[in-house]
Amino acid sequence: MRIYVICEIAAERKASVLGRVFFGRFDFEWVHRLGKQNDVADGLSQKLVEEYVAALTVVESDFLDQIQETSKMGAGYLKLVEQIQSGLIRKYWLDSGLLYCKGRRVFVPTGTLHAVC
Repeated sequence: MRIYVICEIAAERKASVLGRVFFGRFDFEWVHRLGKQNDVADGLSQKLVEEYVAALTVVESDFLDQIQETSKMGAGYLKLVEQIQSGLIRKYWLDSGLLYCKGRRVFVPTGTLHAVC
């Protein structure tokens, strides 16, 4: 492992020396810019990305409440809930008043809510 690291460092030094020899033929000045002076790198790295991500991930909605309200009105939905509670159907399950199917997807009954979606 040490041999590989030493060879890698030697290769980097050789490339640096060859680059300086090649660019030494031209008339220009070497300028080293620290990270604080490099506006492009610092500008991208210091943006407050967390605030943007937090704004995108926080969703305040009463959509699940709307599903619960409309599901109480549907006769077919209530029959399905009764069959689940009696153990006839195991494909769906109830959790906090909502009917879920596989993949943790909420079952949305047909009716006015489908027109809104």
